[in-house]
Amino acid sequence: GDSGSPLVCDGFPTGIIIRGSDDRFEPVVAINVFRV
Repeated sequence: GDSGSPLVCDGFPTGIIIRGSDDRFEPVVAINVFRV
């Protein structure tokens, strides 16, 4: 949940996003962000 890095969705329906900079996993509900 640390701000600063773009949210990247791994593409799984679980809604888990990967912080590209922090390299941490944060569970998110109803949010789908894909790497462009």
